[in-house]
Amino acid sequence: MNRVRFTAAAISLVGFFLHYILKAYYRPFIYSNPINDLHLGDTFPSLLSVPVIYSFTIAFSPTSASKKLYIAILTAASLLYEVKSATFDLMDIIAILIGTLIAFGLRYLFLKQSKRVATLSAY
Repeated sequence: MNRVRFTAAAISLVGFFLHYILKAYYRPFIYSNPINDLHLGDTFPSLLSVPVIYSFTIAFSPTSASKKLYIAILTAASLLYEVKSATFDLMDIIAILIGTLIAFGLRYLFLKQSKRVATLSAY
């Protein structure tokens, strides 16, 4: 496994773990105590969905997932899921769009890292 795929796998595993911790411990704590967390307890699944799925697919299928179109498809699917769900929320839409920006940032970093690795291996 090359460095980019390893990094993507690590990011996706951290994202899955973070999602579990936030869902199991953080969200019940926020709901049981009157704490204003700026809707993070409500929107973290939407925020993490696009970047984590993108990182996961880069780790295990890098050629098909490296295109911008793939991130757009993930975003459209997440938005469609949110609109079709019974609990439609504008904050979730905003979180999905922020997650899309994070996924594009990860794409940039992965491409930059893969070019750097290719340049270093040429010497």
